[in-house]
Amino acid sequence: MNYEDRRGAKRYGFKFPLQVSWPGRPESLTETAEVSSRAVYFFLPETLTVGTPLQFVFTIFPGLSESKSVRLKCEGHVLRTETVNGVQLGHFGIAASIDHYVFERLS
Repeated sequence: MNYEDRRGAKRYGFKFPLQVSWPGRPESLTETAEVSSRAVYFFLPETLTVGTPLQFVFTIFPGLSESKSVRLKCEGHVLRTETVNGVQLGHFGIAASIDHYVFERLS
């Protein structure tokens, strides 16, 4: 069974601005490539070690969820990484769990 067959939650190809941080590094700005109820997939110019704890924040814009933007603050860890070819050449794909999250409504 391959990795995609083992996925427990449906993935959505939403692109949201994403702020990612992990111990010992400044915040990185990127965007989501896929989002599910349990994980997020995004690209970074450097790879991370599986298990690395992460904090990340993405904003869901009006029209998709509510009339105002909602910021989703998450904590998780790296589940897997992969070298990416094509449009994100030179970057790494990072799959990260969403272990804990808090919604913050923006005015």
